[in-house]
Amino acid sequence: MADRSDEGQSAPYWAHEAKGILRAELDRRGVTYARLAKLMQVQGFGETTRSLANKISRGSFSFVFFLQVMRVLGVRTVSVEPTEKAAGVRYSGQPDVLDRASAGSKKA
Repeated sequence: MADRSDEGQSAPYWAHEAKGILRAELDRRGVTYARLAKLMQVQGFGETTRSLANKISRGSFSFVFFLQVMRVLGVRTVSVEPTEKAAGVRYSGQPDVLDRASAGSKKA
């Protein structure tokens, strides 16, 4: 069964997830924003270190931008595992759906 703990989350939640996934791919490859800017410029994507930092920190970049970054990094597969699960923290401050479901099953 699919994990639906992200169901009904707000736009800030999704922006955080988007930038977390993109940053994770950069980290896995040891690529800085400066290096990414150079890689993107070589491919004709007019990005600067500053423009990348701004876009990624907002987390509200387009899917087209995300694909461009993945292509220049040579990424073939992307994990969309919720970043809060991967990091073992909850930035929402609220228990997720699975926690509530497992708590309910313990009472039964």
